[in-house]
Amino acid sequence: MPVTTPEIKWKSVERLGAMAVLIGDSYTMRLKLMLRSGRKRREGTLYLLLITRILLLWSPLMQMKWRCHYIMPVKEVGEETFRLCKDMVDGVVLVSRDANCGSIKDMFEERRGILKPAGALSLADAEAYCKYYGLVSLAVAFRSKCLKGENVVAIASRANMNFDKLRVVSELANVG
Repeated sequence: MPVTTPEIKWKSVERLGAMAVLIGDSYTMRLKLMLRSGRKRREGTLYLLLITRILLLWSPLMQMKWRCHYIMPVKEVGEETFRLCKDMVDGVVLVSRDANCGSIKDMFEERRGILKPAGALSLADAEAYCKYYGLVSLAVAFRSKCLKGENVVAIASRANMNFDKLRVVSELANVG
């Protein structure tokens, strides 16, 4: 995990019996260090968690009779990911940091739940997508009912939020 990981997250990992190693400034840097370290020790890297999450979401969606718009928030698209997606992805939605913070605020006001910034990206992306295509108003978005009869689902997990980040989110949500 990067050194910026909130204490609540790495302590929870340790509480469950795993060793939390804090290194690097971001997940991207951490991934590079992990891959380099794995090569030195001739170990492989498993992406089981990501694959499991995608399969858990994808399987039920593929059985439904409606078009699926899958949202995956990323900081930077990798080379292989770009190669695979350039022919398969219909469109891309970009959201600002302020819009993401606004989604955290909307979720708090609607459901009294606090999302971490990475967890709120799917909600911010869904809101931007709906606004762009004129599908829903923000008041309706949380109830997953679109004005044009479509369903919108944003999966936001975890709440690894600390008070320092919450202060910044609060300030940006009121600006944006």
